[in-house]
Amino acid sequence: MVARRPSSVTLGYLASVVGAGFASGQEVASFFTLQPAPGAALLAATLTLALGGGLLVRRAAAEEASSLEELLARRSRRLASWFAPLWLAYLWVILAAMLAGCAALLEQRGLPGRLGSALLGLLVAWTAARGVELVDRLYRWLVPAKIGALAGLAALGWLGPPVGGEADPGGGAGGAALGPGLPPPGLPPPGPALGAIFLGAAFGGYNLLLSAGVLLPETQAPGRREAPAAALGGLLAGAMAALVDAALRRAGPEVLAYPVPMERLADLHGAWASALYAGVLMAAIFTTSVAVTLPLRSLGRGARRPSLAMAGVASVAWLVAQVGFVPLVRLAYPVMGGVALILLGWLGRVRGRARR
Repeated sequence: MVARRPSSVTLGYLASVVGAGFASGQEVASFFTLQPAPGAALLAATLTLALGGGLLVRRAAAEEASSLEELLARRSRRLASWFAPLWLAYLWVILAAMLAGCAALLEQRGLPGRLGSALLGLLVAWTAARGVELVDRLYRWLVPAKIGALAGLAALGWLGPPVGGEADPGGGAGGAALGPGLPPPGLPPPGPALGAIFLGAAFGGYNLLLSAGVLLPETQAPGRREAPAAALGGLLAGAMAALVDAALRRAGPEVLAYPVPMERLADLHGAWASALYAGVLMAAIFTTSVAVTLPLRSLGRGARRPSLAMAGVASVAWLVAQVGFVPLVRLAYPVMGGVALILLGWLGRVRGRARR
């Protein structure tokens, strides 16, 4: 068994958290920027990502488990029996959010969003059914491009001249960011700080669960020395969220009123910057969609035409995507994050092997 380099664990975890939804800016805006206590939310998210990532790797190393499903089965049969359908539903919602994000990005650029997202769904279904060699090569190129573009744009937005008013610290950019008929970010909190802490922890929880395939790569069980590397990846992801939040807060309503705020921020710095960032973001949406669709192939197992079965899976996700990108992020993601926190909390509590 060849141990992974700590740097590969750290960067892999960071790249997994900084996905298409993160890079769009809507996740950061909804979970942090538009919250009444963004600092508390950012701290909760960073601690959840760092401590949770380290805990997950340490537990897997102790049980010699190479995947989250295997780890759950060794520690609690009852929990493992619920994991498979929960995981598929989890991925399905994320696929719907990616298709909704594609539509929002296209419409923000004056292009037909529903048609474009439908075509993307068919392309994702075909790719997932036929093979992912091209996607693997694209992803290796995309990771540094995505993180570099996001960090550079966020730093420019934070340090450069302001393009709008400061975000309202009371939970909104003068009301403009919510738009007509859109729900407020997250669930109704019992108190500003407590609600922000929950949303921050939920942000960390669903990103940690989505990154389980990176932290536990299925080819071999992780080593205990990989736990600090995972924790460092979580800290870096939290720092990236803080940087994007600072840029969005400085930009204010001029950017926060858009469903894809980082693309709007890029547009304010020039048409070339907007086109470049939109291209990187669309590639990230595509690769993320394929990644979450691959496990959904089990739903079409035994079908004579796998491509048609996957097209059906993508079609249902496309219908869910008509709810809209912003509502999915602000309502579905906190719920998924809460479920992830319960799952991870149970994982940290249960001891022993194969308990009922």
